[in-house]
Amino acid sequence: MEAVSSNQSTETGDEDDSETVDSDDSETANLDISSEKVGKIKVYVCGAVRSPGVYELDADARINDALEVAGGFAENADIDIVNLADVAADGQKIYFPVEGEDIQSDIGKNQNGQADAGSDRLININEAGVEELTELPGIGETRAGQIVEYRQTYGRFSDKEDLKNVSGIGDSIYRKLETYITVD
Repeated sequence: MEAVSSNQSTETGDEDDSETVDSDDSETANLDISSEKVGKIKVYVCGAVRSPGVYELDADARINDALEVAGGFAENADIDIVNLADVAADGQKIYFPVEGEDIQSDIGKNQNGQADAGSDRLININEAGVEELTELPGIGETRAGQIVEYRQTYGRFSDKEDLKNVSGIGDSIYRKLETYITVD
């Protein structure tokens, strides 16, 4: 950033400003560059979209951004089910249902669309591993790992809402999870 203002100073003939570079400014520039690399997430966009796949987005991306990079809704998409203003998360599977699809009944189904044994059970966030946590809506491998790490660092969750203490899990993600989890 300082380099831009230095060039502008040179163009205006102010030589003293163009020769002085504050070391704090160059460190800030380096931080900006590295945060650009770290400031990306990957999401899996699938279901009723034109181009399903894994996409890289900015860290502050919304579900709508994921929809746009996947080419938008397919013709048969139920456009009112998914909250497009929700924040996307690294490792998240973003599923867009087709019209008339009962998305609640799809939780707990295996890849063949058949119900897994025990699909009616709640997932205990105090005991579940990464693989089991990824069965929850909106929870990818990265977020599941964060839940396990939080639990290992701070101990058991005393209440389901304690899950919101995990980095990246706010009210909107919690609302999607609360009916599928338990601490007992």
